Amino acid sequence: MKPAITRIATLSLGLLLCAGLQSCSATTSVPGPASSCASDSECPRDQHCLLSQCRTKVCDPGELRCLNNDLEVCGADGQGFSLKTACQAGCDEETTSCTDPVCEPFATRCYEGKVEQCLANGSAWNLLEECDQGCESGACVRSEARICEPEATRCDGDSVLTCGSNGTVWAHTESCAHGCRAGACAPAPCNVGVSRCVGDQLEVCNGSAWVWSQGCDYGCRGGNCLEATCEADARRCVGLDLEICAPDQRSWLYRRTCESGCDQETAACLDGIPEGGCTPNRSRCNGDVQERCNDQFT
Repeated sequence: MKPAITRIATLSLGLLLCAGLQSCSATTSVPGPASSCASDSECPRDQHCLLSQCRTKVCDPGELRCLNNDLEVCGADGQGFSLKTACQAGCDEETTSCTDPVCEPFATRCYEGKVEQCLANGSAWNLLEECDQGCESGACVRSEARICEPEATRCDGDSVLTCGSNGTVWAHTESCAHGCRAGACAPAPCNVGVSRCVGDQLEVCNGSAWVWSQGCDYGCRGGNCLEATCEADARRCVGLDLEICAPDQRSWLYRRTCESGCDQETAACLDGIPEGGCTPNRSRCNGDVQERCNDQFT
């Protein structure tokens, strides 16, 4: 009995294996190699000629796209994307290019009195610390470091120094041509070319100081030397009055009143009274004494 049973079992197993093989060959086909081509026209309608082979295109060869922070490129066979560049500061989907870093990763800076730190990928600045005493060189200023009031000024020789916005340093801000006074450049003492009188002396400004120009023989007024008012010993009639030129030639001096008139041509009185004489019977005060002119004109 055992040999018969064994034969039956072996036959059944063989039939099962044969049925399985026939079933597989009926439902599964192994794809053959892609056909060669020279252009898309040689490929089926749903395929393209890529690298001389007809293929189903997934993407356009050379096409770029952003995937998270990576820039990817489609392969030459059009079968998929691969990494082109790992973008440090992220990938811009609009331009399909890496975003340029805006700062050095982890660097710090001062912005509006606060400390900011660059993100690890260099894409942006992030608030790190708010400063009560101001910010300098990417760090908050501590109260013990302040040496002056921000924006205050002072003089250092002929220079103006200004306290920094954080109050930790004096910085040179201006050189003064005419000296520094009370934290500011002193104004020019005068304008170039302007003149002035100092007594009978004429001075002219050279832009930084008043310098002597010349002495005025006949006086100085309004920044100009005066001309002689009259010639030495000259005389003139002004109505009935006889006037004589002052010794300094700067003015006319009253000499006397000509009762009979004054001759304009000769600049002399018509009453015949000699020079230096007085009019008879005229009186005058000499201190507390009254004097009267006699017939001798004295």
